[in-house]
Amino acid sequence: MSDKGIIWDLVEPKVSYGWLLALAFEHGWKADFNMVKAVAVCAAESSRYSRAWHINDPGGPKESLDQGLFQINDRAHPYDGNIWNPWENVAEARRIFVGRGYKFNAWAAYNSGAYLKYVPLVWMHYARGRWQNKLPLVTNWDRPLTEAPPIPTPEEA
Repeated sequence: MSDKGIIWDLVEPKVSYGWLLALAFEHGWKADFNMVKAVAVCAAESSRYSRAWHINDPGGPKESLDQGLFQINDRAHPYDGNIWNPWENVAEARRIFVGRGYKFNAWAAYNSGAYLKYVPLVWMHYARGRWQNKLPLVTNWDRPLTEAPPIPTPEEA
């Protein structure tokens, strides 16, 4: 869809909150509010679609591409790996978070406050603790993206 020259698309698969919490934990976010905030920022950025993309300034001099779960920008944060891979995308988001002094200010959803509407839902999934049953995660996510991660059950969605 297009809005004021901005192109944004959501492409399957959609990652469950439980998987996102487990991924965040595996990549170094402590089991605390920052982990909840990370998943809420991710949900606001990509609606949890691992292959979401967004073109900024299409055709303009500052054209760039936001990619994957955390909508990692290809100009601000060039990445040589598979940024569409959920494992790698969350790892890169964590690297950016740490590089910014443990702050989420690299993400528009954080700066605008859009992530806040996701915090209660993410907190509920966090508090249930079911995400811990997914640990430790298998770190080889080189499977086709249509196979990873599993489709969430209704109670996880």
